[in-house]
Amino acid sequence: MTWPTRRRDLVAFYVAAFFLIFLVYRLSPVSQIYDSRYSVLLSQNLVRRHTFDLTSALPADLRGPAATLPYQFHREEGHIYYTYPPGTPLLTTPLVALGPSVTDGAGNYLPKVEKHIQSTLAALLAAGAVGLLLVIGRRFLALPQAVAVAALLAFGTPLWSTASRALWSQTTEVLLLAAALLL
Repeated sequence: MTWPTRRRDLVAFYVAAFFLIFLVYRLSPVSQIYDSRYSVLLSQNLVRRHTFDLTSALPADLRGPAATLPYQFHREEGHIYYTYPPGTPLLTTPLVALGPSVTDGAGNYLPKVEKHIQSTLAALLAAGAVGLLLVIGRRFLALPQAVAVAALLAFGTPLWSTASRALWSQTTEVLLLAAALLL
């Protein structure tokens, strides 16, 4: 195999590697949307209502003071908030704004849409992290060795088994850390 050497060919190679990794991540059948469930709902709420308060975004049966909330939420002074740190929902807000809604016209939550959005965004962010790590590896190694290291990172670490499966806090964290390393 002849490895690309010209800048334009390298960029095309990096883009192709990113899309290949993204496809593998996105088409992997296992998803783990447990704690991260409702994170896209929070992102959507930030886009539409500009608030972290999810009271008006939740179905009516969850809003009442006696209603039992899923463990991903907590009540505070009559308002309902997402329990987990809001970093990932906040950082993915621009991407969520471009996609489909996780609620229907009547305001009902659509868990299958949330799962689809999370799976796609998580695969995109994790593949982006691998792409950045490939570029970083190329600064110190020849291209074949950089590709081998990137492949090990992509498929031999929790990037594939966890970070690319749902929008966990570490999904955006790995991408941000790779960007910081590149800088």
